[in-house]
Amino acid sequence: MTNATMTQKEIIAEMTRLRGMLQVKPARKNPARNRYLASLPVLKKALESGKLGGVVLWKGASLIDGTPIVYVANKFASDSQNEKTGAMVQTFIVPDTEKAGIECNGARPAKIVDWLEKTGAKSICGDCPHAWQQDSESGKFSKGSCYVREYQAPAAVMGAVYRDSYPIAGVDFPAAWIAGIFEGTNARFGSYGDPAAAPAAITIAAASKTRQRTGYTHGWKSAFEGFRNNAAKLAGVLMASADSAADQDLAESMGFRCFRVAPKSEDVFAGQNIVCPASKEFEQKHGKRTDCAACGLCSGATGKGAGKRSVVIAAHGGTAGKVQESTCPAAMRMLDAMAIPA
Repeated sequence: MTNATMTQKEIIAEMTRLRGMLQVKPARKNPARNRYLASLPVLKKALESGKLGGVVLWKGASLIDGTPIVYVANKFASDSQNEKTGAMVQTFIVPDTEKAGIECNGARPAKIVDWLEKTGAKSICGDCPHAWQQDSESGKFSKGSCYVREYQAPAAVMGAVYRDSYPIAGVDFPAAWIAGIFEGTNARFGSYGDPAAAPAAITIAAASKTRQRTGYTHGWKSAFEGFRNNAAKLAGVLMASADSAADQDLAESMGFRCFRVAPKSEDVFAGQNIVCPASKEFEQKHGKRTDCAACGLCSGATGKGAGKRSVVIAAHGGTAGKVQESTCPAAMRMLDAMAIPA
C-alpha cells in the first residue's frame, strides 16, 4: 500500500467541489459578526485579536458513519494555556449539536456526556481504541483512555457552534480563504476528534501555509473504509497514531510517520524513535523540554518532520493508566495480508 497524499491539482478540484456544496450567502443568526467578513485580512485580524473566537472550516456528513459533523478552528489569538502544546490554533471535529440532539443552553457548554454514552463519539473518532468503549450488557459507552476532557473545550466549542458564534467557510466567507486564515500560524489538527472524518482537502488547505503544525489520525487503520482511505490522503500532514510496535511498522509501510503512545512501564528511550521533546520524560533526561508550537516534528511526512524518525511518548493525562501495549487486531490482519512480520 502506498502513500495516497493528494496532489495540489486534486486539492484545488476538491475545494472547488466543496465550495459548490456551500455557496456563499449572508450570515444567518449572528449579523453582528458581519463586519469581520469583508475581506480575508479583516477576518484574519479579527481572529488574531480575539474579536472573533473562531471559524467553522466545514460542515457535512462524517466520512466515518455519515452523520452530521462540524470542523472548527479557534484560538487564533495565541492565548493557549496548554503547557505541552504552547500557543497553537486548535481544531475540533465535533457533532452537529442541533442535528445530534445535544442539549445547549444559552452561553453554557453543550451537554455532551449523554451523547457520548449513547454513541461513543463514533462519528468523529471512529474506532479509535482510546475512544469511549461500549459495554456489551448495557449498550452504553464509557470513557476510554483518551486524555481529552470532553466536557471542557469540546463542549464549549459545540456551544459556540450552536449559538452561531463562528462564521462558516463557504457560507459566510469563501472557502478559498482557509489557507490564508492559517498562514503563518502554529496549528494543531485534531485537538479533539479525528481530522480524517472530514474531507482531506480541508486539512491539507489549512496546513499548506502554517509556520508549524501537528496533527494525528487513527483513521489509517480503521475498519471504516471511507475513513481509512481519507486518512491515507493525509499522510503528508498528519501523523499515524500508533498503539503498538506492530502498528508503527504497518503505518510506516503505508507512507506515514507515527506518533506512538507507550505504556508508562516502557522505557521510551530504548528504541530508535524520537522521544517527544515536549514530554516530561525528555525533560527528566535532558534537563529541558520544548513545546509543540516550537518543535513541529509531528507534521506528518512533510513539513519540519519530513525524513525524520517517528515520535514516541509515554502515556500521559488522567487516563494514562488505561494505556497498555497491545497488538491491534486490525493492524495484525493487515500485517498478515502484507506478509510483514510483527
